[in-house]
Amino acid sequence: MHRSTRERHEGAPVRISWALVLAPSGAGTRLHLRLRISALGRRAPRLMTTVAGLVDEATVAPLFAGLAERVR
Repeated sequence: MHRSTRERHEGAPVRISWALVLAPSGAGTRLHLRLRISALGRRAPRLMTTVAGLVDEATVAPLFAGLAERVR
């Protein structure tokens, strides 16, 4: 797990943590990215969930696809 704290000009600092988690899946293993960002999504959680999903599809999904190619 990696943790980071980013200071802001106004308000509380933003705390970020992320981890790569391996989980058994059938005959193989699944790789999950666990990302948490404090202070985001409290005002509009549904919007943040949607935006996070789009960012995930645009960035993390291709990274995992490339990793899967190399592991084979």
